[in-house]
Amino acid sequence: MNRKFAMIASLTILVLIASACGGGGTPASSDAPARSAVITLVENDVQARSGPEASFTPASAGIVLAPGGEVQSGEAGRAQLEIRPEGTAIYVGPSTTFVLTQLEDESGSPFARLQMELGQLWIVLSGGTLEVETPSGVAAVRGSLMGVGSGPNGLTITCLEGHCDYNNGGNSANMTNGQACDVTPDDPDCEPREMTEEEEEEWEENVP
Repeated sequence: MNRKFAMIASLTILVLIASACGGGGTPASSDAPARSAVITLVENDVQARSGPEASFTPASAGIVLAPGGEVQSGEAGRAQLEIRPEGTAIYVGPSTTFVLTQLEDESGSPFARLQMELGQLWIVLSGGTLEVETPSGVAAVRGSLMGVGSGPNGLTITCLEGHCDYNNGGNSANMTNGQACDVTPDDPDCEPREMTEEEEEEWEENVP
């Protein structure tokens, strides 16, 4: 009988050791909150799909985009997205199409990347870095207000506040408060200039 109790005690100890080492147990959850891109506002005709395998449906507040998710606004369509938890806001202008290609943390710093073929975005960054890839190059904001317009005639970047960058693999530019730059098919250089009154008014009209 004593031998039987000793065997049971030994097995119990082994089970406890295995559980402490994680064998068969549930992995501990990460303290870092999951990041997400959520549509928070829609005006007029806007279509969206949550991921690359999903179908396009009329966009509505609350739709969550995973990497590969896409937004398309019509001629009068507008939308707003929020990247959580940091609270970065993306304002989408009419006739704009973009794909969320990356949403992650790089060494603890939030990072997001969009791919936009056509349209206009205004970004209010609340931390980390956000990049917008266009056919003319990549625009990046690291703090805190950047507008990006892409079309057949090229690319325009406005840096209302903070630090914004442009790079196309061969040419690069850095912009700060109140500066902008233009890239055209005939001129790939993005020479910083002062923002125009029209560009400043676009910010006031599109970003509350």
